[in-house]
Amino acid sequence: MQDTEYQQAEQDEQAKQRLQVLVGRLQNMANDRVQKRELIEKRWLEDLNQWNGEYGEDVKIPKGRSRVFVNLTRRKANFAEGRLGEMLLPTDDRNYAIKSTPVPDVPGIPKPNRELLSDIAQKKATAMQDEIDDQLAECDYNSVARRMIHDGIVLGTGVIKSPVLRRSVSKRYTINDVMGMKVSKMEIKEEIKPGAEVVSPWHFF
Repeated sequence: MQDTEYQQAEQDEQAKQRLQVLVGRLQNMANDRVQKRELIEKRWLEDLNQWNGEYGEDVKIPKGRSRVFVNLTRRKANFAEGRLGEMLLPTDDRNYAIKSTPVPDVPGIPKPNRELLSDIAQKKATAMQDEIDDQLAECDYNSVARRMIHDGIVLGTGVIKSPVLRRSVSKRYTINDVMGMKVSKMEIKEEIKPGAEVVSPWHFF
């Protein structure tokens, strides 16, 4: 019994040492990346000051001179952001398309029947396109992408993460006939659906 306890204690100590080595390695990697990003973050701060119409800490204005900041950057950036959003995320059309290949391969259909193959493959491509449209609409992808475009215009860097799994809960009431009486019952349905998220460039390494 004592030997077993001794072995368990020794294994726990080894596991603790391995964990400390791993934590130290991850900490060194994080510090290295933070150090390498200092120049980029300095540029981002300058960009934010320009966007907000503020002078940086290194700008010294002589006494008696005007401190008014004529902010031309925000107006031009807003125009660029709107134009880019219109081109990449049109409201009346999709920015992608799915089509079948010239010579599709559909299981169960012989290849000599080219016309039937093309028809079936195109129907499957259209169904997949409709499914993608539905998923993008449900996760409000255009709104997420526009926030990413804003970061890209202001800082020069925009990050979007997708697909991310999200739990969707829907409720529905059904009417059942119980012994001649109408009884309503609530059904709760949970689904895992794909989504998209904007990641702040300040939190991305």
